[in-house]
Amino acid sequence: MSTVSGVNSSSRVVPLASGGVCSLVGELIPPHHEGDVSVIVLNSVAGLIQSSVPIVQDGRGGYVSVRVDLIAYQTRLELCRNALIDCVVLSSGERPWKLMDLKARLSKHWMLNSDWHLISLVRGYYQILLKSPAEMNYVWGFGLVHLKTGILRLQSWVPDFNPSLQKSTNAQVWVRFFDLSWEYWHPNFFFDLARGIGVPLRLDKATSDGDFGHYARFLVDVDVSSVLPISVLLERDEFHSSFIAVEYENLPAFCSTLGYLPSSCR
Repeated sequence: MSTVSGVNSSSRVVPLASGGVCSLVGELIPPHHEGDVSVIVLNSVAGLIQSSVPIVQDGRGGYVSVRVDLIAYQTRLELCRNALIDCVVLSSGERPWKLMDLKARLSKHWMLNSDWHLISLVRGYYQILLKSPAEMNYVWGFGLVHLKTGILRLQSWVPDFNPSLQKSTNAQVWVRFFDLSWEYWHPNFFFDLARGIGVPLRLDKATSDGDFGHYARFLVDVDVSSVLPISVLLERDEFHSSFIAVEYENLPAFCSTLGYLPSSCR
Protein backbone atom coordinates (compact mmCIF):
# COMPACT_ATOMS: atom_id res chain seq x y z
CA MET A 1 0.00 0.00 0.00
CA SER A 2 1.49 3.37 -1.00
CA THR A 3 2.21 6.12 1.49
CA VAL A 4 2.80 9.86 1.54
CA SER A 5 5.50 11.20 3.88
CA GLY A 6 5.38 8.00 5.89
CA VAL A 7 1.61 8.20 6.50
CA ASN A 8 -0.37 5.14 5.50
CA SER A 9 -2.71 5.80 2.60
CA SER A 10 -5.62 4.50 4.63
CA SER A 11 -5.24 7.32 7.17
CA ARG A 12 -8.15 9.66 7.43
CA VAL A 13 -7.23 13.06 6.00
CA VAL A 14 -9.04 16.28 5.25
CA PRO A 15 -8.15 19.06 2.78
CA LEU A 16 -6.40 22.25 3.87
CA ALA A 17 -6.88 25.67 2.33
CA SER A 18 -3.21 25.65 1.34
CA GLY A 19 -3.71 22.65 -0.89
CA GLY A 20 -2.23 20.10 1.54
CA VAL A 21 -4.07 17.68 3.75
CA CYS A 22 -4.11 17.07 7.50
CA SER A 23 -4.79 13.69 9.09
CA LEU A 24 -7.36 13.43 11.89
CA VAL A 25 -4.57 12.86 14.39
CA GLY A 26 -2.92 16.15 13.44
CA GLU A 27 0.01 15.32 11.11
CA LEU A 28 0.58 17.76 8.27
CA ILE A 29 0.96 16.01 4.91
CA PRO A 30 2.63 17.84 2.00
CA PRO A 31 0.44 19.03 -0.91
CA HIS A 32 -0.41 16.23 -3.31
CA HIS A 33 0.21 16.34 -7.05
CA GLU A 34 -2.11 15.66 -9.92
CA GLY A 35 -2.61 11.95 -10.36
CA ASP A 36 -1.29 11.08 -6.92
CA VAL A 37 -3.87 8.52 -5.81
CA SER A 38 -2.12 7.71 -2.54
CA VAL A 39 -3.78 10.61 -0.73
CA ILE A 40 -7.34 9.75 0.22
CA VAL A 41 -9.71 12.50 1.17
CA LEU A 42 -12.78 11.15 2.90
CA ASN A 43 -15.81 12.90 1.50
CA SER A 44 -17.79 12.12 4.62
CA VAL A 45 -15.25 13.90 6.85
CA ALA A 46 -14.95 16.86 4.50
CA GLY A 47 -18.72 17.13 4.31
CA LEU A 48 -18.97 17.01 8.10
CA ILE A 49 -16.55 19.92 8.45
CA GLN A 50 -18.27 21.99 5.76
CA SER A 51 -21.71 21.43 7.29
CA SER A 52 -20.68 22.14 10.88
CA VAL A 53 -22.67 24.85 12.60
CA PRO A 54 -20.39 27.86 13.14
CA ILE A 55 -19.29 28.86 16.62
CA VAL A 56 -20.27 32.43 17.37
CA GLN A 57 -19.33 34.85 20.11
CA ASP A 58 -22.42 35.90 22.02
CA GLY A 59 -22.57 39.66 22.39
CA ARG A 60 -24.78 39.57 25.49
CA GLY A 61 -22.44 37.77 27.84
CA GLY A 62 -19.22 37.34 25.93
CA TYR A 63 -19.46 33.54 26.05
CA VAL A 64 -19.07 31.10 23.18
CA SER A 65 -22.38 29.88 21.80
CA VAL A 66 -22.81 26.73 19.71
CA ARG A 67 -26.11 25.95 17.99
CA VAL A 68 -27.21 22.31 18.23
CA ASP A 69 -27.24 20.37 14.95
CA LEU A 70 -30.87 19.22 15.08
CA ILE A 71 -30.38 16.46 12.53
CA ALA A 72 -27.55 14.93 14.57
CA TYR A 73 -29.58 15.43 17.75
CA GLN A 74 -32.58 13.57 16.32
CA THR A 75 -30.25 10.74 15.32
CA ARG A 76 -29.02 10.39 18.89
CA LEU A 77 -32.56 10.62 20.27
CA GLU A 78 -33.49 7.70 18.05
CA LEU A 79 -30.78 5.62 19.73
CA CYS A 80 -32.32 6.45 23.14
CA ARG A 81 -35.83 5.37 22.20
CA ASN A 82 -35.44 2.13 24.20
CA ALA A 83 -33.17 3.50 26.93
CA LEU A 84 -33.31 3.20 30.71
CA ILE A 85 -31.21 4.74 33.48
CA ASP A 86 -29.93 2.71 36.39
CA CYS A 87 -28.16 3.75 39.56
CA VAL A 88 -25.93 1.33 41.46
CA VAL A 89 -25.97 1.93 45.22
CA LEU A 90 -23.06 0.13 46.84
CA SER A 91 -22.81 -0.98 50.42
CA SER A 92 -20.44 1.05 52.55
CA GLY A 93 -16.79 0.33 51.76
CA GLU A 94 -17.48 -1.72 48.61
CA ARG A 95 -15.52 -1.06 45.40
CA PRO A 96 -17.39 -0.01 42.23
CA TRP A 97 -18.19 -2.66 39.64
CA LYS A 98 -16.11 -2.96 36.49
CA LEU A 99 -18.28 -2.21 33.48
CA MET A 100 -17.83 -5.63 31.84
CA ASP A 101 -18.50 -7.47 35.11
CA LEU A 102 -21.67 -5.48 35.77
CA LYS A 103 -22.97 -6.07 32.25
CA ALA A 104 -22.31 -9.80 32.54
CA ARG A 105 -24.12 -9.88 35.89
CA LEU A 106 -27.15 -8.02 34.50
CA SER A 107 -27.26 -10.10 31.30
CA LYS A 108 -27.50 -13.22 33.44
CA HIS A 109 -30.09 -11.71 35.78
CA TRP A 110 -32.26 -10.35 32.97
CA MET A 111 -31.53 -13.35 30.71
CA LEU A 112 -30.66 -11.10 27.78
CA ASN A 113 -28.93 -12.54 24.73
CA SER A 114 -29.24 -9.47 22.50
CA ASP A 115 -26.47 -6.97 21.77
CA TRP A 116 -27.55 -4.40 24.36
CA HIS A 117 -25.28 -1.62 25.63
CA LEU A 118 -24.36 -0.47 29.13
CA ILE A 119 -22.81 3.02 29.25
CA SER A 120 -21.03 4.23 32.37
CA LEU A 121 -21.93 7.77 33.44
CA VAL A 122 -20.91 9.44 36.72
CA ARG A 123 -21.95 9.10 40.38
CA GLY A 124 -22.88 5.43 39.93
CA TYR A 125 -25.32 6.05 37.07
CA TYR A 126 -25.46 4.01 33.87
CA GLN A 127 -27.44 4.34 30.66
CA ILE A 128 -28.91 1.15 29.20
CA LEU A 129 -29.61 0.95 25.46
CA LEU A 130 -31.93 -1.93 24.60
CA LYS A 131 -32.97 -3.28 21.22
CA SER A 132 -36.75 -2.89 21.27
CA PRO A 133 -39.67 -1.50 23.31
CA ALA A 134 -40.59 -5.06 24.29
CA GLU A 135 -37.09 -5.67 25.65
CA MET A 136 -37.16 -2.36 27.54
CA ASN A 137 -40.51 -3.23 29.17
CA TYR A 138 -39.20 -6.69 30.00
CA VAL A 139 -36.15 -5.28 31.83
CA TRP A 140 -38.25 -2.57 33.51
CA GLY A 141 -40.49 -5.28 34.95
CA PHE A 142 -37.61 -6.69 37.03
CA GLY A 143 -37.48 -3.53 39.15
CA LEU A 144 -34.71 -3.54 41.77
CA VAL A 145 -31.73 -5.80 41.20
CA HIS A 146 -29.93 -7.10 44.28
CA LEU A 147 -26.19 -7.15 43.69
CA LYS A 148 -23.68 -8.82 45.96
CA THR A 149 -22.31 -5.43 46.97
CA GLY A 150 -25.51 -3.36 46.90
CA ILE A 151 -28.56 -2.73 44.74
CA LEU A 152 -29.36 -1.44 41.27
CA ARG A 153 -32.37 0.86 40.89
CA LEU A 154 -33.95 1.51 37.47
CA GLN A 155 -35.59 4.72 36.31
CA SER A 156 -36.97 6.07 33.05
CA TRP A 157 -34.62 7.80 30.63
CA VAL A 158 -35.43 11.44 29.90
CA PRO A 159 -33.76 13.91 27.49
CA ASP A 160 -31.06 16.13 29.00
CA PHE A 161 -30.49 13.63 31.82
CA ASN A 162 -27.59 14.84 33.96
CA PRO A 163 -26.40 12.54 36.79
CA SER A 164 -24.72 15.47 38.54
CA LEU A 165 -28.10 17.16 39.04
CA GLN A 166 -29.87 14.14 40.51
CA LYS A 167 -31.06 14.53 44.10
CA SER A 168 -30.51 11.46 46.22
CA THR A 169 -33.10 10.72 48.90
CA ASN A 170 -31.89 7.19 49.68
CA ALA A 171 -29.29 6.14 52.22
CA GLN A 172 -28.01 2.86 53.63
CA VAL A 173 -28.74 2.63 57.32
CA TRP A 174 -28.26 -0.06 59.95
CA VAL A 175 -31.64 -0.79 61.52
CA ARG A 176 -32.17 -2.47 64.90
CA PHE A 177 -35.28 -4.55 65.61
CA PHE A 178 -36.10 -4.97 69.31
CA ASP A 179 -38.48 -7.18 71.31
CA LEU A 180 -38.19 -10.13 68.93
CA SER A 181 -38.74 -13.46 70.66
CA TRP A 182 -35.99 -16.03 70.13
CA GLU A 183 -38.10 -18.44 68.04
CA TYR A 184 -38.38 -15.75 65.35
CA TRP A 185 -34.61 -15.42 64.94
CA HIS A 186 -34.52 -16.79 61.43
CA PRO A 187 -33.14 -15.04 58.30
CA ASN A 188 -36.56 -15.17 56.61
CA PHE A 189 -38.15 -13.17 59.43
CA PHE A 190 -35.33 -10.63 59.39
CA PHE A 191 -35.69 -10.09 55.63
CA ASP A 192 -39.45 -9.65 56.00
CA LEU A 193 -38.98 -7.07 58.76
CA ALA A 194 -36.37 -5.19 56.73
CA ARG A 195 -38.70 -5.10 53.68
CA GLY A 196 -41.17 -3.22 55.84
CA ILE A 197 -38.56 -0.44 56.17
CA GLY A 198 -36.92 -0.40 52.72
CA VAL A 199 -34.69 -2.64 50.61
CA PRO A 200 -32.79 -5.30 52.64
CA LEU A 201 -29.05 -5.34 51.91
CA ARG A 202 -27.11 -7.27 54.53
CA LEU A 203 -27.68 -9.09 57.80
CA ASP A 204 -25.35 -8.34 60.70
CA LYS A 205 -23.05 -11.30 61.46
CA ALA A 206 -23.86 -11.34 65.19
CA THR A 207 -27.55 -11.46 64.30
CA SER A 208 -26.96 -14.21 61.76
CA ASP A 209 -24.96 -16.28 64.25
CA GLY A 210 -27.65 -15.78 66.91
CA ASP A 211 -25.14 -15.05 69.67
CA PHE A 212 -26.44 -11.58 70.52
CA GLY A 213 -30.13 -11.58 71.38
CA HIS A 214 -30.61 -7.96 72.50
CA TYR A 215 -31.76 -6.89 69.02
CA ALA A 216 -31.58 -7.99 65.38
CA ARG A 217 -29.52 -5.73 63.11
CA PHE A 218 -29.96 -5.31 59.35
CA LEU A 219 -28.47 -2.96 56.74
CA VAL A 220 -31.39 -1.43 54.80
CA ASP A 221 -31.61 1.01 51.89
CA VAL A 222 -34.22 3.56 53.02
CA ASP A 223 -35.81 6.65 51.53
CA VAL A 224 -34.96 9.34 54.08
CA SER A 225 -37.46 11.76 52.52
CA SER A 226 -40.33 9.55 53.73
CA VAL A 227 -41.63 9.02 57.26
CA LEU A 228 -39.78 5.98 58.59
CA PRO A 229 -41.72 3.68 60.95
CA ILE A 230 -40.71 3.38 64.58
CA SER A 231 -42.29 -0.07 64.84
CA VAL A 232 -43.41 -2.95 62.63
CA LEU A 233 -46.38 -5.21 63.33
CA LEU A 234 -45.35 -8.87 63.12
CA GLU A 235 -48.37 -11.13 62.57
CA ARG A 236 -48.24 -14.92 62.92
CA ASP A 237 -51.95 -15.48 62.41
CA GLU A 238 -55.22 -13.65 63.13
CA PHE A 239 -54.86 -14.33 66.85
CA HIS A 240 -51.17 -13.67 67.41
CA SER A 241 -49.36 -10.44 66.58
CA SER A 242 -46.87 -8.12 68.25
CA PHE A 243 -45.17 -4.80 67.60
CA ILE A 244 -41.43 -4.88 66.93
CA ALA A 245 -39.68 -1.64 67.91
CA VAL A 246 -37.36 -0.12 65.29
CA GLU A 247 -34.28 2.04 65.84
CA TYR A 248 -32.06 3.62 63.16
CA GLU A 249 -28.29 4.04 63.53
CA ASN A 250 -26.74 7.30 62.29
CA LEU A 251 -29.75 8.29 60.21
CA PRO A 252 -28.55 11.11 57.91
CA ALA A 253 -30.13 14.57 58.14
CA PHE A 254 -32.43 15.25 55.19
CA CYS A 255 -32.88 18.50 53.29
CA SER A 256 -36.00 18.67 51.11
CA THR A 257 -34.16 20.91 48.62
CA LEU A 258 -30.76 19.20 48.34
CA GLY A 259 -31.56 15.66 49.41
CA TYR A 260 -29.75 14.11 52.35
CA LEU A 261 -26.67 15.95 53.50
CA PRO A 262 -23.44 14.10 52.56
CA SER A 263 -21.63 15.57 55.54
CA SER A 264 -23.97 13.73 57.89
CA CYS A 265 -24.14 10.46 55.92
CA ARG A 266 -21.55 7.83 56.70
